[in-house]
Amino acid sequence: MVSTPHGAKLLRATTGEGAKDAKYVADDLLKVLAEVGAEKVVCVVTDSASVNEKAMKIVTENHKHITWVRCTAHAINLIFKDIGKLSWADEVVSNARKVVKFIRRYTRTRSMYRKCVRALPVGAEGRNLELFLPADTRFGSNVVLCDRMLKVREALTRVVSDPDWDSWCAEKNLKIRSNGLEVSALVRTMASGLI
Repeated sequence: MVSTPHGAKLLRATTGEGAKDAKYVADDLLKVLAEVGAEKVVCVVTDSASVNEKAMKIVTENHKHITWVRCTAHAINLIFKDIGKLSWADEVVSNARKVVKFIRRYTRTRSMYRKCVRALPVGAEGRNLELFLPADTRFGSNVVLCDRMLKVREALTRVVSDPDWDSWCAEKNLKIRSNGLEVSALVRTMASGLI
């Protein structure tokens, strides 16, 4: 990707098939620098992988005016992942995922959720928001998940407080009934501000 006063342009994408050692990465970067004109480049941004650090040492040996910048978004994502490994954070995220997965898994529970989220007052935080599970590879996915859960906690509380919820869970097999009770308890804990 090359950034110019006229906007960003995708110059080339490489698959990196085979060995992705520092020499491979450096050679690829040097080809791009030759194509663009190394004198026009002031900075190269990559993630902070050690292979990139070694590759940039090779590149800057011949192009001392080029600075290597580690991608801030990548660094923040790594920080979020480390925080997510703390036991309390892992528990919060795990519980949020349990709630979302259970409600999304069944047509009836999805329908109950949608009815409750649409019944929130106009302008209420969370009104008309769907439940979703961001991909693990997405930046800050656990933060996005927990933020959404906070926004829809009123609707979730209405779902597990609805008599239809209890009767639906009671009709199901032991595993679904048990999971439904666990989800109810998690939502009530979240609504009370303990999560």
